[in-house]
Amino acid sequence: MMIFTIALFSPFFPTIFAYNNGVKLPAQLILSSQSRSVDQIDRFTRKQKVEILRSIITNNSSLAVMPCCYDGLSAKLVEAAGFKLTFMSGFAVSAAYGLPDTGLLSVTEMAYQANMICNALRYIPCIGDGDTGYGNVANVKRTVRQYINAGLSGIMIEDQVSPKRCGHTKGKQVVGREEAFARLPAAVGARP
Repeated sequence: MMIFTIALFSPFFPTIFAYNNGVKLPAQLILSSQSRSVDQIDRFTRKQKVEILRSIITNNSSLAVMPCCYDGLSAKLVEAAGFKLTFMSGFAVSAAYGLPDTGLLSVTEMAYQANMICNALRYIPCIGDGDTGYGNVANVKRTVRQYINAGLSGIMIEDQVSPKRCGHTKGKQVVGREEAFARLPAAVGARP
């Protein structure tokens, strides 16, 4: 069994929502835009994108399609196509480097790519593939902090042993429950 963790990088506060091109937006984002329409806002902050992601996740009435991206251009294409969010795929980023998705890229290389992606996105949030957190619990904290600094709105952390294997290949092994569960408070505790 594989456990996936998604940690949002901000506390939850929106209660009123508005819509822009089908994306459910917290009213605070609209109100804080100094009476300008959403179309006049140059770009949302990371905190605003976290709130958008949280509203997408908590909306139980529909499934959110989340195409993957691996660089700034692919992220812009996802946003231009009208999707509500995107996911920085470790497989796709590794492939762009000409490598297999077997944990050969470091957290620094992934955070660099995440920064390029987040700088390219204007309105939609991006969740990042955090692999196994790139090591032990201390590494999970470091990974979350680097992903936050890169601008990501959330992270997915797997419970595989390190070095990991791509999620759709055979022969994956998972860590014990104790280690897997220890990653949760490490990720949550690393948030600002």
